[in-house]
Amino acid sequence: MKKALFLILVVTFLCGAPLVAIAEDSSSSPVQGRKMPELQMTAEQKAQIISLKTQILELKKQVIKYNLEKGVITVDQAKKMEDRINAKLEALKSGELGHHRKHPPRVKP
Repeated sequence: MKKALFLILVVTFLCGAPLVAIAEDSSSSPVQGRKMPELQMTAEQKAQIISLKTQILELKKQVIKYNLEKGVITVDQAKKMEDRINAKLEALKSGELGHHRKHPPRVKP
């Protein structure tokens, strides 16, 4: 009985290990590791994106003010949120679109 159980475990391990390796290789993104081409935009397109993002941030400030008036958030919370939004607005004014997100590199387990 013990020999049969041991034999089943060995066969399962030998057959399962290559499948785990195959699954690990296929789960990675096809783009991962490749350098993507940089997005090319005209000055008009960039100006339009900056205008739209500015409008969005101004609307977010209105939502913050509304939530502050209704008591959903505190004055301190509203101040912190508005400070972040103002920083984003300043970055937009300097021409940064803010679409580059810096993520830590993925580490395979």
